[in-house]
Amino acid sequence: MKQIILSLYILFLLTLVAIGVIKSSKIKEPEIKANPTVIKLEPTPTIMIPTKYVSMYNEVNKVRIENKLHPLKPNTMLEKSATDKACDMVKNNYWAHQAPDGQMCWHLFTEAGYKYTIAGENLARDLTEKQVVKAFMNSPPHKANVLGLAYEDLGIGKCGKYIVFHFGRENHGN
Repeated sequence: MKQIILSLYILFLLTLVAIGVIKSSKIKEPEIKANPTVIKLEPTPTIMIPTKYVSMYNEVNKVRIENKLHPLKPNTMLEKSATDKACDMVKNNYWAHQAPDGQMCWHLFTEAGYKYTIAGENLARDLTEKQVVKAFMNSPPHKANVLGLAYEDLGIGKCGKYIVFHFGRENHGN
């Protein structure tokens, strides 16, 4: 029960940040007492989520929190690469991680300015935004990306009937 309350609290904070109620990245660190240990929550960073994708970001992070994982941060560079991928599939009439010209999806990450150490891609088509995360969780390779421990960032893009999730961890070195 305490885990559910903790998860709901974090989801509530993320929602407040997403809709602009909370603007400061310095949120007082709440403390939840549980017998016999104390669970401390990390300060919640300011996360700006594009309004049209808030439900999908929230659903991904809800699933991650339920699985005791950190939430993913929306990343504008990954949003661009995901949108570019979805629109490329519409424009060139294909459904695959590899484009007809042989290009893999990874070049879109770097073209968008995202220098990654690890990256992943989930593709969906003919699904509503409410159905996407559930469908991913019912597919082992897609579920592995949604629950990927190494990922820190997420970008969601949509074009036509395609929805693309780009997962990553940015390389802050070189």
